[in-house]
Amino acid sequence: MRQFSAPHLAALAVLAIFGAGSVYLARRARRPVVIAYARGLAVLIAAGWAGEYLADVLNGIWSVRYDLPLQLTDAVSVTAAIALWHHRDRSCGPARD
Repeated sequence: MRQFSAPHLAALAVLAIFGAGSVYLARRARRPVVIAYARGLAVLIAAGWAGEYLADVLNGIWSVRYDLPLQLTDAVSVTAAIALWHHRDRSCGPARD
């Protein structure tokens, strides 16, 4: 994807909208809703991460040299998915059960 192309700008817009929506939801929604949202996002991140490797295999472009060493984005994706799945409320505000 070329930088600042239409798909690139659309992806940035989706990121901004969902980022702001996530902050709003975390501050306003009840705990079960936040946990369900966080786990859904964890599944989505893990599926996207694994899907990239699957697409490389299916397209015949997977290689040990390029795909096997974990990149920083791979580490961030796995860490984010694990953190979102094992959600703990560490806020200092009032309980929202």
